[in-house]
Amino acid sequence: MNKKMVQESEKDFWRKYIKVYDQLNRAYPYKDLINNIIDELDVHSGDDILDAGGGTGNVALQIIKRAGQSHYWIILKKRSIIF
Repeated sequence: MNKKMVQESEKDFWRKYIKVYDQLNRAYPYKDLINNIIDELDVHSGDDILDAGGGTGNVALQIIKRAGQSHYWIILKKRSIIF
């Protein structure tokens, strides 16, 4: 498989994944997994939090909800966002 075919295959995968992605966020085992991760992080209001390469952002959004008034930095490829 050449590079262009691989790129098209990856694009096709992500197009299909995006269509079902929101359903994943509604699944209780997935929600439980995210909550378990956040419990292990032991996040509290006022904490400084850095999300570097956190993937989909699902964990980040839940941390923000739980941590309240914290400083949260998300590092993206070309810019950073500060909440």
